[in-house]
Amino acid sequence: MSDEGLRQAVAASRAWYDDVFGLHGTDTGCDGALWWAEGPPPRWHSAVKTLVPTTDPAGVLARMEPHPSGSVADGFALLDLAPHGFDVLFTATWLRHDPVPAADPPPGWSRVADDALMRRWNVQHDTVGVLPDDLWAHPRFRVLVRSEGEDLLAGTVLHDAAPVLGLSNSWTADGAPPDPGELLALAAAAAPSRAVVDHAVGADLDAMLAGGFEPLGPLRVWVR
Repeated sequence: MSDEGLRQAVAASRAWYDDVFGLHGTDTGCDGALWWAEGPPPRWHSAVKTLVPTTDPAGVLARMEPHPSGSVADGFALLDLAPHGFDVLFTATWLRHDPVPAADPPPGWSRVADDALMRRWNVQHDTVGVLPDDLWAHPRFRVLVRSEGEDLLAGTVLHDAAPVLGLSNSWTADGAPPDPGELLALAAAAAPSRAVVDHAVGADLDAMLAGGFEPLGPLRVWVR
């Protein structure tokens, strides 16, 4: 399952990029081994992604030529781009969890269903200008928020990356790791037959592993 799960996680990330860059009107390309942006990426997004394992930087470097600055997401953490003027921005771990039984959403959680709430969600998560205010209306995205009165306490995004469900942009207002049990319950309420994939670092990774997510392999992001 790890090899297949890793392939699905990398493919889900590529599907997210396709949709987000499309919403920004940025042309992209793909040759099966690499994915790349033809124009400037939105903040927090890379200009080039590896889609298959490779140690040869030639293709990545060629696709980065139009981007004097920016980042490369090496989906298998096999490239060494340091000799070519790049630094490691971070190394994360791909994650997967089997489907869990469908149940009611956890208390306090609801689906974002208007631009005004999406704007507040973006302000809380520092994704203003990254995730469009009408992202909630896109058929492959489900933007969720946990609130108490007028206060936004947590959020996450589920993305339809069939055959799996992509989980990303999870946050809490107090900076604590999101509760993986709540995230899985939200995923099960949206698509009970889908496995869930994500990636995480640091305390968030520790929480996801403790919550039953399976580590699939490393992801490394290089920046210049």
